[in-house]
Amino acid sequence: MMCSRQCFSSGCLVLTVLRRSGSSFLFMRHGETPWNRDGLTMGQSDVDLSDVGRAQAKAVAAELAEYDIDQIVCSPLQRCISTIEHFREIYECELVIDTSWVERAWGIFEGRPKLDRGGEANPEGGETNKQFSTRVISAIENLHETKTVLVVSHSGVFRQLRKLGIEPVGDFETLPHATPIILRKVLHHL
Repeated sequence: MMCSRQCFSSGCLVLTVLRRSGSSFLFMRHGETPWNRDGLTMGQSDVDLSDVGRAQAKAVAAELAEYDIDQIVCSPLQRCISTIEHFREIYECELVIDTSWVERAWGIFEGRPKLDRGGEANPEGGETNKQFSTRVISAIENLHETKTVLVVSHSGVFRQLRKLGIEPVGDFETLPHATPIILRKVLHHL
């Protein structure tokens, strides 16, 4: 079955916003992992979903059908691929695995409690803030402008997008697991 439009109360309006100018796209953080649950820094460590994360991924598949998705751009980390797996079993959409959307590399802090990294800007063995920002800017610039795109990525990428002026539609201080949101590309920082 191809991705098909289903008009829910706000679904068609959302779809129109997404298709009209290429200035918006869907973004979804992966489902919960054991390291999320335990408060550990994952970075680019390839940790798969927990049982809760698998249930979240299965539950979000029907919600994603509202958006008539043409293309999924996904981080290559297993937690992102597993999050979108159930949706892709039902709907045949183009899938692009893109390393630009991978989580920030936290080097020596990966696998340790998040509190250990503090405000570290240049973690040993990891990416600097500047390197991470440059990579995320490149990822945004490479998104397809005329397709309805779902990006499946990470909370660190979401925070970096917000620093760049790319804002969610709605009130999202933090990004819940396996919850699609619309982001507006406001490129004044790029």
